[in-house]
Amino acid sequence: KEAYEDMLRHLKLEMDEGDVIAVNEAVKLMKLVQIGTGVVYSSEGEDVLIPAIPRIEVVKEIIDEAAAKVIVFVPFRGSLRHVVEELAKDFTVESISGSTPKSARDKIFKAFQDGPDPRVLVAQPAAMSHGLTLTAANTIIWYAPITSAEIYEQANARIVRPGQTRGTLIVHIESTPVERKIYQRLKDKQKLQGLLLEIIHDT
Repeated sequence: KEAYEDMLRHLKLEMDEGDVIAVNEAVKLMKLVQIGTGVVYSSEGEDVLIPAIPRIEVVKEIIDEAAAKVIVFVPFRGSLRHVVEELAKDFTVESISGSTPKSARDKIFKAFQDGPDPRVLVAQPAAMSHGLTLTAANTIIWYAPITSAEIYEQANARIVRPGQTRGTLIVHIESTPVERKIYQRLKDKQKLQGLLLEIIHDT
């Protein structure tokens, strides 16, 4: 909460000075989201952990209760690495990021869809938002929201495909007001433009 409020003050100052414009608003918005995930980047580009154990515990609880395999979407690479490390303590886990080679991705997707393991696939949503059938899973967990309604919709469609025999569940994990507002706009298929201004004015 302290880090989130500190970033809000910083962004408000940037906005007052005219440094927040339409083309960089989404990037600055995601700085707030990143804090909620428990991993931020230092000025040197290194991962800095902010304790987010309750967030991880909620994810583990959902996986435990899921009737089938689970996909966890994590927008940021640093957060993705951290989530994989934590979930691997209790489940079989594979991960996909934008840097995962196609051959490795194909192998992971096949094992997830056709084999007993992994039980959990942790992925950056943009890396697997089109053309895949992953009906071995019936639950998707969004560890944090993204800014693209198209990618959000396509990523959710990975488990809502022909051949799905179970009821499906899409879960939004949130711990900050900005995440709540982004999820709502994604569900309503609304643009995110102006959201940062709205959030700053509401504080």
